[in-house]
Amino acid sequence: SQSTTMLKGVLAKFDPHIPAEASLVQRLAAMIGASQDAQVIRPLLQDAVKPADSEKSGWKAPLLEGLAAGLGSRKTVPVALQSEQALLITACLRHPAVAERESARHILQVVGLPAGVQGREAMRQARLLAADDTLASEKRAEAIHLLAMQDPASRALFLESLVTPNTPLTVQVAAIEALGAIPDKTVSSFALKNWTMLTPD
Repeated sequence: SQSTTMLKGVLAKFDPHIPAEASLVQRLAAMIGASQDAQVIRPLLQDAVKPADSEKSGWKAPLLEGLAAGLGSRKTVPVALQSEQALLITACLRHPAVAERESARHILQVVGLPAGVQGREAMRQARLLAADDTLASEKRAEAIHLLAMQDPASRALFLESLVTPNTPLTVQVAAIEALGAIPDKTVSSFALKNWTMLTPD
């Protein structure tokens, strides 16, 4: 397609120091995500989640964000993209760049988490990362966002345990947002009960 050809041309000469190029990558990827089949989308996705030198990877997160937006606008997502669920989960949990973790999660929100053992293992690993106070707070927060994608109600007590004055604010906010994904009054009840304890910021 024309958008695919244009995207390849932009990526071949991509300059991370020019913000307009990242915006163009995102717009073209959104067009591809909205209209192309899995055979076109999969190689783009696979290239975008491969870790690379930060100087050379400025196009990756915008491309993933564009694909996520395009796929999200479709009535149905190509079923063949479910074969990329494991790759996306690995990116969400292990990619060295937080921006790529977040963007991979946005695609996973559209494609969906796998059922069964694979989905449960992803949640187990996400919980371990979320609880690891030796990790950067942004990576812990991304793990929490991933946890919120599958039955956050079953993890409410764990999420509440992350909202303490000694926990980085980024992690606290992610935990509160995850509690907010529970379709009841869990988050409001928790906030009222712990109002004086919550970080003033």
